[in-house]
Amino acid sequence: MLSLWGKTPSNGAPVITAIKDPATLEKSWIAAAAPNADGTKLALATDLGIIQIYDINRAVSLQSYLLPDAKQIPSSITFSPDENSLIVGTRTMDCSSCSKAGQIAIIDVKSGLTTFLPQQKQMVHRITFIDEDTFLTAGGDIKLWKWSTRTELPTPAAFESAKGFAIYEAGRKIAILTNNEVQFWDLQNLVKVGESLSFKGSYNMLSVSESGRMVALSDPTRFEVQIFDREKITSTPQILRGHEDEITDLLFYDEQILVSSSFDSKIKVWSITDMKEDLTFAKHSDFVMGLFKRPGHPGIYSFSIDGTVRGWTLDFNDIRTQLCREFATSVREQCKI
Repeated sequence: MLSLWGKTPSNGAPVITAIKDPATLEKSWIAAAAPNADGTKLALATDLGIIQIYDINRAVSLQSYLLPDAKQIPSSITFSPDENSLIVGTRTMDCSSCSKAGQIAIIDVKSGLTTFLPQQKQMVHRITFIDEDTFLTAGGDIKLWKWSTRTELPTPAAFESAKGFAIYEAGRKIAILTNNEVQFWDLQNLVKVGESLSFKGSYNMLSVSESGRMVALSDPTRFEVQIFDREKITSTPQILRGHEDEITDLLFYDEQILVSSSFDSKIKVWSITDMKEDLTFAKHSDFVMGLFKRPGHPGIYSFSIDGTVRGWTLDFNDIRTQLCREFATSVREQCKI
């Protein structure tokens, strides 16, 4: 395992620095982030309800909005396919029902006008477009929406109690997480479940590799990840341990690499081939809320309560070069400088 900390030269350098409320200059933390289709822009949502679109290359804010309802705290965000709208999932900040309700806000990028879809049962923690006119949301259940009409589409009964979902095979298939199994569905034919993966225990997060073969589930109490290989479905799942607090996100970088983030402020990179931890990134100073890949660019990105978005390379040669450049004196032999 290689741990990156302290004075790392560029790996983990902030892409976006702390965001402040323009009225009060109060520092806010990043609750949700998502790139556009070509990776040139980044949509950010903060705990203060500030929504911003950033030019990633120049690290400057292009547009800024404020959710009209102060009780709605952002929990997810995405661009519409034409990038004329931002879709923001929220949770209701009302301590009598804290995470028991949520909203889906639609912000018109040009006018700033915000409209809301019907109230959701719980915090809306995931929004994903699967084609130009269809998107999915997760918030106590999974719902399928028609974008052009802003109307809900019918879904199987199993979607009504699902905790979360993962899209794979280029948006053609979906895996949903229920209380005791993962179900695999064809989004073009939501009539019959294709396959199920049963498990013991309680899991709150799901990620699936692009091929659909590898499945990762996180345990919120034991701070561990269980890996299932669907081609070896009868085998015991592999367990990945290393985080010291609840896992906040899971992301398959490819079929061999899984990345996880946590409330312990760390990001861990796991080898699926060897079932071991390869890297730990520890540049964030507070909870890491999530991860994303930037289209057209290698590596991963993370966003945190510390108010920053950071970029990370997963190329071992790049990492070694950076470390050797920074710590040439102390690692002269290893670097052969």
